[in-house]
Amino acid sequence: MVSYQEIQIVDDWFEASGLNVEQVENYKNQYTDNQLLTMGRNGDIVAYQALISRRIHNAWTVGDFDYSRLSAEKLVEDREAFDRAYQEMLEAAAVSEAYRKETQGYMDEAIAAGSVYEISARARSALKEPSPEDSLEQRTETLQSLREAFAYFELYSLRGADGVYTVDSAKQRELQQFRDAYDLDEPLTAQDYAWIQNRAQTLYREYQRMRRNMGFGEFDNTMPPEVNEFLNGPFDR
Repeated sequence: MVSYQEIQIVDDWFEASGLNVEQVENYKNQYTDNQLLTMGRNGDIVAYQALISRRIHNAWTVGDFDYSRLSAEKLVEDREAFDRAYQEMLEAAAVSEAYRKETQGYMDEAIAAGSVYEISARARSALKEPSPEDSLEQRTETLQSLREAFAYFELYSLRGADGVYTVDSAKQRELQQFRDAYDLDEPLTAQDYAWIQNRAQTLYREYQRMRRNMGFGEFDNTMPPEVNEFLNGPFDR
């Protein structure tokens, strides 16, 4: 029978890694954005998760704009009104982009604070979906997004959490998408994989530097044996 202490070790590790989502909704209901940010910067990973989750949910309404105001008919009817609407669209887009970058900054802070969940989130957000209709320029950009995503997957492994999130399976799913869309046998070359390894090491150093500046010291990349047993069984709770 597993002891209470062993269960607590598992729960504490998942919470410290940003992988315990049970409290996220409670935090979102209890605290404001400013409170969550303060709590996160004091080391509360759940607070970061709640803040980021809320901001992602709200992103759809930030910089919202009615694009029907830019129809060809509107241009013919009233050029001045069209120009005003166009300027408002640019301003809305700028607000939306600023909001996105700020949210991404909080994701980076959460990673530096210890969240491995946000590493996988950054990998997913880096990816652009390939399409057979992509131009050569679009394919180049989309393949670069795949390299960046794979670098974050590698960072996930460097942080010692690949037993939680099956990185290899995630990589294979993405590679298959690119094979199908671009009719490629191997979307990534040996040079690409070398770039990915170097990029992952760079990311690790950057997040470690940020972590020190936040006052949290060195990353702990070890997984307690209790967590490993919980993930791989048997672990009778």
